[in-house]
Amino acid sequence: MKTRFLILLSVILLAAPMAWAADKSADKKLYHRPQTSAEKALDNILRLDNASNGNMQDFVLQRPGYAKKKGKDYSKYFTPALLKAWAEAGKKDIAEGCGGVYTGEVCNIDFDVVLCAQDVPETYLYRTTHAQGDQAIITYLWPNDPNAGLRYLMVKTQDGWKLDAVDCGNKYQFNVKTSLHADEK
Repeated sequence: MKTRFLILLSVILLAAPMAWAADKSADKKLYHRPQTSAEKALDNILRLDNASNGNMQDFVLQRPGYAKKKGKDYSKYFTPALLKAWAEAGKKDIAEGCGGVYTGEVCNIDFDVVLCAQDVPETYLYRTTHAQGDQAIITYLWPNDPNAGLRYLMVKTQDGWKLDAVDCGNKYQFNVKTSLHADEK
């Protein structure tokens, strides 16, 4: 009886990782190139961020010296509440990480707060996990880490879709008022 139990336990323990791996690859299949208008708007924002050579990052964190002419153009992609949350994070970052004086060096926030990463991805794949009325929660698949947990809240305004909240899947969340994990399976 004890031998049967040990054999059964061994089979279960050996099969569990394979089932988990199959689950993860099935999850990847749920991600796709941008399809919905909200996903396309987010894709546009992330690509503009990558092309801005750090200028969008400096704008949203309100770092001294950002190119104001280009910065004014960026505000149309974000809600005022998200811009305020990022500006507060930028001030806190400079105060705590740079002794209150920004010199152009990295303080504590050492990643792009729009993309939630340090590196630029080769591909952009999305999945809308919740959409209702004028809101959509979109997860972004980071190619090298499918468990990164990047989530964005897009809201539809009279001017189109805007980014309203960002959950980087770590200690950094910007303007997140309620969980962005709604309706995930």
